Formats: sequence, C-alpha cells, structure tokens
Amino acid sequence: TSFWTLSLLSGRPDPKRVLREVMETFRGEYVEIDEYPAQAVIHQTECQACDLQFMQYELINSAYLRVCPAGSRTALILYQGMDQELEYTRPVLEAITASLEWDDPDPPVGYY
Repeated sequence: TSFWTLSLLSGRPDPKRVLREVMETFRGEYVEIDEYPAQAVIHQTECQACDLQFMQYELINSAYLRVCPAGSRTALILYQGMDQELEYTRPVLEAITASLEWDDPDPPVGYY
C-alpha cells in the first residue's frame, strides 16, 4: 500500500539533520537498504532529499524523503510504496508534494 505523510517539526530543526536521522531510522529497520541522493524543490524551496529502496515481505519497496524549511517549521515529507504499485501511485504522490504551499513570514532568528 502506498502512503504519503507530512510532518511539520516545530523549532525549525536543520533539514540536513532531520534527513540524516530519518535515514538512520530506516537503516535500523531494514537489513538491506539502497540509498540514492535526490534533488527536490517544494514551494520554490530547495530540499534535502533521498530516495530509498528496501525489501519488505519479499517485495521491493521505495521511500522518498524530502525535508525543507517551511516558514517557522521544518517540513518532512515521506511517501512510500511497493515498486509494483508505485508505477501508478507515484505520480499522484508527487503531485500532492508539488501542491504544498505555506505562508509564514516570521522565520526564527538565527536559523540562516
């Protein structure tokens, strides 16, 4: 089953750190995991991004991680599914990601 999630992290943690920690979690869950650096832009904001492939229940699965500042928060986007179904669901999941918008004119001081 494919799914898409958005987590808004308060305190605006560093996107590189968030991506690193999420990837460490995946590494702890799956014995064999392939990691592919990726590029992504969401709402005109460059993201930290990585695509993952791993085996679960003898099926190849892919996960797509996107992390970027979103106003006063950090957005973590994860979408995932079995490769067989992603042929159909990935365009929808990517369209959801591309549709994201936010408006928060007051980023925390000292982030940059």
